[in-house]
Amino acid sequence: MKLSAYYALLLACLGLPVLAQDSAAPAPVQNSLTQLPGQDVWQVREYDPDEDQVRTFRYVLQNKIQPRLRSTLATGAEQTLSYGYRLSNGPQAAQNIDYFWICCVPIQAFIIPESEEFPKKTGDKETDLAAMVGWNQRSEARAELIVRGGHRYLLTPKAWRPNFKQGDGSAGYGWQPRPGHKPRGMPPDSGPADFAILRPELPGVRIATVQGFSGIDQLPGSYAIDSDDPAIKAEITAMERADGRWLPLLAPVLAVAEPFDAQDFSAQLWTEIESWYRDDDYSLSLLAPAVYGQLKREFGLLRSALAAKQAGAAQAGIARLLAYLAQITAPNSVTPENAGQEQADTVPFATTRAPVTDPDSPDAATRGIHRVAAHALVFNLHTLQQRLAQKE
Repeated sequence: MKLSAYYALLLACLGLPVLAQDSAAPAPVQNSLTQLPGQDVWQVREYDPDEDQVRTFRYVLQNKIQPRLRSTLATGAEQTLSYGYRLSNGPQAAQNIDYFWICCVPIQAFIIPESEEFPKKTGDKETDLAAMVGWNQRSEARAELIVRGGHRYLLTPKAWRPNFKQGDGSAGYGWQPRPGHKPRGMPPDSGPADFAILRPELPGVRIATVQGFSGIDQLPGSYAIDSDDPAIKAEITAMERADGRWLPLLAPVLAVAEPFDAQDFSAQLWTEIESWYRDDDYSLSLLAPAVYGQLKREFGLLRSALAAKQAGAAQAGIARLLAYLAQITAPNSVTPENAGQEQADTVPFATTRAPVTDPDSPDAATRGIHRVAAHALVFNLHTLQQRLAQKE
């Protein structure tokens, strides 16, 4: 081999790695989520494949609020119940409250009519016109129910607007500030504002999400970014638990069929009670283990008596349950006489970054029964007691 040919081959070999590096595909952009030191603020870095660009923004947790909430339950006209919510924002808040949402109630709480096809023409102008007028009225009513938030059900302060969403098997309802209204939502040390929902269903307990307004820091996206990194996934889960404040309240849950069926109602009520007990996370549990166990035993006896048509034994079981609930809520006992009355301010659940598995933890929601749950249970037991007495 000639010397010049040898050097040419050597240079070509030396250049191969460089050529390979130059032609390799660029490394994929990694999404990231980084908490700023000492702050409830995160730097979010997210790649948008549609725009082929990286977006970077700050996310401020929406929990710098001090919500104070009171629930009431009153009987209205035409067998409806008025579920009242008095909400205020305490002086130690650093954000305006601008989101108040309640999820999830059974689907029957909101009946949205099926959409209709255009009326078929008959050839008679007056008949066709009347049919179109009726169709337009029904369509407008349906649109208002969906788009404008169901004013038919929700009572709303002037500075707020109502809304609800219906999904698979359940619905949610709530309120947000009216666009353009100043100040936005509920500033620190303000309120109270009165909200309500009018429904015939008897009470259960649902969890309200209350969030603060964090300005434009959240734009243009969410902290729930795509990532295969276990650390980022864990951080997203922890942020979801802390991104707001959560409070239990009374909500329309239990549908009462006519003619009244005591067995069916007691089954509905027990299913509701079971949902209150969270041994996977005691920071969200409305019942302590011992109370859940006692209620389970008593409801077993009550339901057996109802199944056997033993009205006297059933009434005795209800009386025992009411006495037990009065005892464990003493000194301010919850009784049939005050079950629907205004309660003291409900304390938000503790903000924890992980589930609480110790029922004796200071972050557990209750050491006995949460007072909101006690109000719902006493109200429903008294209703059952009255219905059984009517049949005797």
